[in-house]
Amino acid sequence: MIKDTVIEKQKYRLRNIRQSDTNMLLGWRNSDHVRASMYTDHIISKTEHRHWMDSMLNASQPRVLICEHEQTAKGVVNLSHIYPEHRRVHWGFYVSDSSTRKGIASHMLYLALDYLYGERNMRKICGEILAFNKQSIALHKRLGFQCEAVLKQHCLKNNVPEDVMIFALFKPEWETHRQTLDIFQ
Repeated sequence: MIKDTVIEKQKYRLRNIRQSDTNMLLGWRNSDHVRASMYTDHIISKTEHRHWMDSMLNASQPRVLICEHEQTAKGVVNLSHIYPEHRRVHWGFYVSDSSTRKGIASHMLYLALDYLYGERNMRKICGEILAFNKQSIALHKRLGFQCEAVLKQHCLKNNVPEDVMIFALFKPEWETHRQTLDIFQ
């Protein structure tokens, strides 16, 4: 049985998704501000979402984490391309809505990094970011990530070719860099 709470600090907590999150997550995934930064543009149907939820809920390791602030769900960290033999994982994330308190993403990702490098014993975390998403790029850099590559015209957003930037952070760099951040100070 996978435990519910994976990591907690102050008034923030990362927990695994639950069946009861189904409708909330569908709403978030279909919101304009989330779809704008994802590879897919289409509205996700209930059937498509149900299949995705079933695969996430039945995964042997947590793949989707909900960030709560003061016991209210505020965002998601999605884990993909999990390679335990290489101790490497890709992540993606979003906050619930554009009016969500500033700083939620920083707190959420700080906890996720501690969880992935600690509990999951990863050595490298990667993120793929659409090159026009300046806010996500700045957040990754603030957390210590470095750009490893740019994939030119890698995906189509609204039928327009867009570049994708590949960012990565290694465990030793996180352990050093986390000391300089004031996220939970």
